[in-house]
Amino acid sequence: RGFASYSTLGYHAKEISGSSISKAQGGKAEEGEKEALQRTHAQKETQFLSQKLSVISELMRKNLTYPYLARRMGWQGELILSFILTPSGELKEIKIEKSTGYEILDKQAKDTLLKIAKYFPRPEVEVRVRLPISFRLEGL
Repeated sequence: RGFASYSTLGYHAKEISGSSISKAQGGKAEEGEKEALQRTHAQKETQFLSQKLSVISELMRKNLTYPYLARRMGWQGELILSFILTPSGELKEIKIEKSTGYEILDKQAKDTLLKIAKYFPRPEVEVRVRLPISFRLEGL
C-alpha cells in the first residue's frame, strides 16, 4: 500500500503499510490538550481570585464615593460588577450583572473601577472577576 498523510488542526495522522492513526484519534489528542490547558487556566484563575480578590475589593471600597444626589435622595442598593482582568492589566467586558436600580450608583461603581484598575494585581491568565458592591446609608 501507499503512503497517505492527513492533517487535522495541526496534528498529522499517517497511514503506512496498513497501520493507521485516524483523524479522530488526532482530534481526541487535541481535545485532551485543550482540556488540560483549560484546567490549568481555571486553576490559575481560581488561585488568583482566592489570593487577590480581597485586594481588588478593598481598593474599590476605599476609592468608591457615594454620589451626593444619591445620598440626598436616600438611594441605596447593591450591584454586581463583572469584568475580565488581563495579564497586561487591561479590563475587558465590563458589565453590571445586577443593578442597584439607580443609574447614578451603577455609573459611580463603574467609573471608580476604571479609575483604579491600574492598581490591581496582574493575573497570569485572563480572569473573570465578579465584584459585589453595596451602597448603604448609615443611620436610616
